[in-house]
Amino acid sequence: MLAVKLHRKERPWLGTGSHLVPIFNWDIGYVHVKKWIKLLNNSNRGRPNHYIRPLTQVRIPDNLVVGLFNDWLHGYGPGAFERWKNIDQEKKQEIAEYWDNPPGTFDFDHSRLFEKGGPDYPFPEIVLGEPLPEDRILWTKDLFLLYKD
Repeated sequence: MLAVKLHRKERPWLGTGSHLVPIFNWDIGYVHVKKWIKLLNNSNRGRPNHYIRPLTQVRIPDNLVVGLFNDWLHGYGPGAFERWKNIDQEKKQEIAEYWDNPPGTFDFDHSRLFEKGGPDYPFPEIVLGEPLPEDRILWTKDLFLLYKD
């Protein structure tokens, strides 16, 4: 499983509790990453040097303890974290299919997240339950590669 870590410093922190963006399909994944970047950069409260700049692609090993959540508004209840290989395939497929064929468009600028009939999974994420091994980092690049013409 591929995932992307969005971070502000040159080296990403990939310890317990680190949040990553799941990438099931890069055609839709890059749009999803851009939405996360917009959300995080809009929450920096005007600090000019506090923006997301680099992104790091990682491979999640099957035996790593993680939490796969449908939305960023989740809670960490009992049993929320388990090994990637043990997470229900239906849950993985449900999130992947949503991004392959979303039920409607989500206008980040003009919608409220809690509106009735809004999207079910505007910001799915993976939360690490244990540190990610260094050898699972594939690359780190400047996010402006996403904004090609």
